[in-house]
Amino acid sequence: MTSSLLTIKNLSKNFSGITVLENINLTIETGSCHILAGENGAGKSTLIKIICGYYALSSGEMLFEEQPYLPQSPQDSIKKGIRAVYQELNLLPHLTVAENIFFDKLPKNRLGLVNKKILYQKTEEALARFGLDISPEATVSQLGIAHMQLVEIAKALSREAKLLILDEPTATLTPKEIDKLFAIIKKLKAQGVTIIYISHRLNELKEIGDNISILRNGTIAKTCPISELTTDEIIEHMIGRSIDKEYPFDSNIPIGKILLKVKNITTNKIKNINFSTRQGEIVGLAGLVGSGRTELLRAIFGADKIKQGEIFIKDKLQVINTPKEAVKKGMSFITEDRKNQGLILDLEIYKNISLTTIARYTNYGFLKKNEEITLSEKSRSNLQIKSASNNQHARFLSGGNQQKVIFAKWLNTESDIILLDEPTRGIDVGAKYEIYLLLNELAKDNKTILVASSDIHELIGICHRIIVMSNGSISGEVSRENFDPTHILSLSYKNYLS
Repeated sequence: MTSSLLTIKNLSKNFSGITVLENINLTIETGSCHILAGENGAGKSTLIKIICGYYALSSGEMLFEEQPYLPQSPQDSIKKGIRAVYQELNLLPHLTVAENIFFDKLPKNRLGLVNKKILYQKTEEALARFGLDISPEATVSQLGIAHMQLVEIAKALSREAKLLILDEPTATLTPKEIDKLFAIIKKLKAQGVTIIYISHRLNELKEIGDNISILRNGTIAKTCPISELTTDEIIEHMIGRSIDKEYPFDSNIPIGKILLKVKNITTNKIKNINFSTRQGEIVGLAGLVGSGRTELLRAIFGADKIKQGEIFIKDKLQVINTPKEAVKKGMSFITEDRKNQGLILDLEIYKNISLTTIARYTNYGFLKKNEEITLSEKSRSNLQIKSASNNQHARFLSGGNQQKVIFAKWLNTESDIILLDEPTRGIDVGAKYEIYLLLNELAKDNKTILVASSDIHELIGICHRIIVMSNGSISGEVSRENFDPTHILSLSYKNYLS
């Protein structure tokens, strides 16, 4: 016999007269892992925020442990035993890892001061669940985004929970870290903890999921045991149509001359990096979290200082000390942290898109707004950016559409070398597919594309070859005809084992 922990009946939500959720009916069984799937903008985040007390429902009702449940604030949900880890991290960057994890229950001594010995001991225990070798005294701002994600999860798991909500928890994690997270999820389920799990990585859902609810355009398109659906069927319910291939690799793109070459690049994080990429080529960067993938991209783009080594573009030695110089040399960099580094969230779409080419739309220091808006409208149309208008602030776009705005911003520079760091992190399968098609079009236009991703299957699906990094250096390179996930993963661990 199973019991219901959370029941949602005929729930609807409106914002300024616009219906975001309509007639949602869900039953979340105690001790189960219930998957919520759907494209960005389908209503998943809104539903979660209603459950957690951030938004009030417009109509309908909720029952928690078979009692009426109508949270007025997040504190109400926390009192009920509901914990959530959101895709957008909620850490305090200038505090330590330990202070973030135990922020609201810091252990105190008799004098009322923080007992740091006990605090650090508890933190080490929380981090050990993931095998994380992070100092409890480290400041969160010093961590990479993947480690921040794990700290956020450790923070949620440090508290007793009846319902744990995980929104894209594996977006930046390596296979090893994902395995540890899944083991913890299975253990929590066995202890009677209920989990709502949101992920765009469809291949991982069946390993932990019991039931699945698929949202499309604010309604429930399908609810059933996850074992009853194939991945293709999940995609069809999500987007209302089928996708023939998840990764539309184009093997007919001609490969041209060497466009980018790096020789013996060394920084504080990477050492003796050597490789080259050609026109029309999509090259992947694989590796574990902390392997140096992001640091390599930042070094090439002038965001991190190079201690030694050389960068050549079209066989000409280049001096690139800043991102501004990299842009002048024909480079673009699409960062993994789109909220903090890729967008100005409280600016309109058209202003974000024109940021990299603003000089084109100025005359004697005055902006030519009409030309700026015309460019943005063209980009919105070409990339199919879904928004209420060109004046909508970037903050209120879905993750996939935010990513398209970043692409639009950089594509307008007409760069020949495009660096991408986790370009599809946290976006849905439909938006991913459109980005993959865009990469193919850029490759056909003789661009060279260097893409770092923690998703090995993604790299295998879209790249001509994959460079594998391990512990700050290149541990191997794999051509398309030899792609194998196990081999690539073994190369990722190579320099840690030697």
